[in-house]
Amino acid sequence: MFTYFETGRYYAPSDLPQQWPMPAGTYNLEAGSRAFRGMVKRSRYAEELEFDWVSVSEHHYPPRILTPPRPTSPRSAQHQDRTARADRPQSNPVLLAEEMAMLDTMAGGRLIVGMLRGTSNEMPTYDLNPEESRERTDEGMELILRAWKEPQPFGWQGRHFHYRTVSVWPKPLQQPLPPMYALGTSREASDFAARNHISLGVLFGPFDSMGRVTSYYKQEYAR
Repeated sequence: MFTYFETGRYYAPSDLPQQWPMPAGTYNLEAGSRAFRGMVKRSRYAEELEFDWVSVSEHHYPPRILTPPRPTSPRSAQHQDRTARADRPQSNPVLLAEEMAMLDTMAGGRLIVGMLRGTSNEMPTYDLNPEESRERTDEGMELILRAWKEPQPFGWQGRHFHYRTVSVWPKPLQQPLPPMYALGTSREASDFAARNHISLGVLFGPFDSMGRVTSYYKQEYAR
């Protein structure tokens, strides 16, 4: 299986300041438009080459990756498999459950979902405490899973998310759930994936470290 990861690469016409967050006034409209046109073109080319997936990520404020929300995914949802990779701590989990269920329906039941914490520098974009990112990630993912599986309206009073009534429309076309991955190399990510009987996606690390992580996940999943 081969996947293509599309970043929405932004090439600035001049050097950008060395600071974070990047001042919005440095954004070049034509360079941004060119980046999005390139995203569509490359994704379609990946389809022609018969890649199994095209994946996009969610990032905030970075000048090099222009994929803040999920609207990048529907572009080719009707043509090939996609992975909707979302920074869970920053997102409204109920809204995200609705968006991805709609995307799975548009894609004919071919959505593949990856959930991850994101990077600590992105937490301040929504005035969140980086030390709470793991808890927010786990609680948000648990809420999404229940929203997709629960047949009746329910309330949710967690530590970080509070909803009087949750009843998501539409439901994902793939039942009971689309293929899901908890993305990460930490013990906490492995525990969450094993506990909820979903897959674990590992990335950005040496082979021996990835081997230890996946072995631990398989052990916990079996237990």
